[in-house]
Amino acid sequence: MFGQRHRVYGESRSALSFLTELDGDVLWNEPLAGHSTFCVGGPVAGWFRPRTNAALIDAMASAERAEVPVFIVGGGSNVLFPDERMHAIAISTERLTEMNVEQ
Repeated sequence: MFGQRHRVYGESRSALSFLTELDGDVLWNEPLAGHSTFCVGGPVAGWFRPRTNAALIDAMASAERAEVPVFIVGGGSNVLFPDERMHAIAISTERLTEMNVEQ
């Protein structure tokens, strides 16, 4: 996922503004080092911590429509993030206590 070419959004938050409409916390240009037990990683364009499963689903769907790359982070254990800035959304599941995945 990280090696694929994606549209670059620059420093503008407009492409990620849908996050502010969802039930959760948003941090812009958030250093990933603070979310990894290895304490490494450069900034990600948007860090989203949904309060509900519905907000997680909405964030994923909105990101797909906006063609914004997304990755999911749990507790940050055993994760190595790159040092360079990532033009993506990191979604933290740390607040969510129960999830079911259906296909």
